[in-house]
Amino acid sequence: MGLSTQQNITHIANYIMVSMVSLCLLWLTLLDVNTGWCEEKPQLLYVMLAVNAIAFLPVLFIDKINKICWLDKIVLLWFVYITFNYWFISPYPASERYFTFLSSLLLYILLRYTLSKNSKHILLLVFSIGGIYEFVLGIMQLLGLEYSRHSLFDITGTFFNPGPYSAYLVVVLAMATAYIYKRRKIYNYPYFKKGMPLKRILPTCIYLIIGIALYATVVTLPATWSRAAFVAYFAVLMVLFYKRHKKWVLGLIIASALAGVGLYFAKQSSANGRALMNIVSMRAIKEEPLIGCGIGGFANAFANSQAEYFKENPDSPFVDVAGTPEYAFNELMQIGVEQGVIGMLFFAIIAIATFIILLRKRNELAYAWLALLVFSFFSYPFSLQPLRIMAVLFVACAAASIRKEKDNYKIRYKLPHLAILSLCVIIISGIIPRVEHKVSTNRNWERISGYQSAAFADDYAEQYNTLIDNPKFLFAYGKMLNSMKRYNDSNAALRDGLKVSTDPMFHVVMGNNYKELGAYKEAEEHYRKAFYMNPNKMYPLYQLLQMYIDVDDTIYARQMAQRIVDFNPKIRSKATDDMKKFAKEYLTKEQE
Repeated sequence: MGLSTQQNITHIANYIMVSMVSLCLLWLTLLDVNTGWCEEKPQLLYVMLAVNAIAFLPVLFIDKINKICWLDKIVLLWFVYITFNYWFISPYPASERYFTFLSSLLLYILLRYTLSKNSKHILLLVFSIGGIYEFVLGIMQLLGLEYSRHSLFDITGTFFNPGPYSAYLVVVLAMATAYIYKRRKIYNYPYFKKGMPLKRILPTCIYLIIGIALYATVVTLPATWSRAAFVAYFAVLMVLFYKRHKKWVLGLIIASALAGVGLYFAKQSSANGRALMNIVSMRAIKEEPLIGCGIGGFANAFANSQAEYFKENPDSPFVDVAGTPEYAFNELMQIGVEQGVIGMLFFAIIAIATFIILLRKRNELAYAWLALLVFSFFSYPFSLQPLRIMAVLFVACAAASIRKEKDNYKIRYKLPHLAILSLCVIIISGIIPRVEHKVSTNRNWERISGYQSAAFADDYAEQYNTLIDNPKFLFAYGKMLNSMKRYNDSNAALRDGLKVSTDPMFHVVMGNNYKELGAYKEAEEHYRKAFYMNPNKMYPLYQLLQMYIDVDDTIYARQMAQRIVDFNPKIRSKATDDMKKFAKEYLTKEQE
């Protein structure tokens, strides 16, 4: 067999392999994100087993094999640091968070064995098909032909709200825009009018499909009203047009500035909320600037930092926009809180290097990565499986672009790589039973979660160690123990819940427990902590008033009652009206 024939067979085999891997990953990115707690993880693991099986093929049958590049070493070093942080620094139950990093590393390793320098066209095509699917689903949701995944929004795609949906769309839009723009002079009207040669049929079909994805995402993206997506797309256009159309870039900067001002006033409270989250996150980073609070500790660190902020700044203009977010809405900040400056540097180096490498290789995925990266400064895309898979894919593509190959003729060169892939199989296979057990346990708990009866206390106790990082479970268990008058046990469960949740209601229930135990000072501390964590909620103040009345502390009771009367709740409801009415009646009674 001639050398050229062998090379052609190798290229075809690579294309088939990359296509199979890309389709597997595409399927994962198009699954509904709004599933039960950790239910998407078994699907990811089974797909990774399939990709692992595919990864054996190039090692066994192709005469060239990848060498480890400097980007691979940085990725591995970051994971080593994360592992050290998880085992020796973090005091939090963070198995879910660590699984995210472990699965991402395993997927990265498998992609390094399956991706090649010529993989970009397949990846562009496959994810353009994904963008078209999301477009069709979104349009059907707007027309009422398909249900939305959120009751408050008409369009969400496969996601639980328009935010991450817009991230998926803008990633596809960015890569499609770059691809079409760079080939606009090739695929023009005369090209189609004259008829295309046979050898250009496949590239032309790819161009047309990506073009359809471009128009589909352009049409759908405005319906999401996502400011982060618009900012990300403007950034892509500025980089894309910088060399040849500098005047366009100036216009884009002016247009984006005006659009930014308009969007700020259109959703001012949301923008102020993001600003508050960044302020609070930076304060949390200052507490442990070098190594962070530990993997999985964002919720606890953020809640404490926000409570301290509002305790020091009770008249802050951000009081009305305070909330209890699960994420920092800024991936760099979230990494900084948990991993400190060291983790932030690893993230920044990998992110910048990936973009520069892909851009220099004229790979349109560079613009998709830029869009996702810019979006990540306003949201939490890397915390969602579909977008995290895309991120890992882009970094692996960058590493494949700078790879060096070495001969793989002899078996001794194959053995280390076969050992790595075999180790991946062992790790994935070992994780699957544990993850499936956790999913099954969570489903069993959800069946009884609506019942606070003591009859289910033993069931909760059996599920405790498995679901110790599930805040909903811990809160429900804490309330159940409270209703059973097991106040110390309730506080123990709620303290574990505070490690993984920003919800101030954990402190409220703990305050109730301490009040029943007669520890009024501790109860007061927890009520006040709950209020400072979210100072636009009246309920902790109402609980304080009730406690002061119970202990006949009329001075503090009057002060708290007056504070409730003067309180302006963020959302008025029957509950807030009833609390105000109670406070007014108490003041009236005391004055008599």
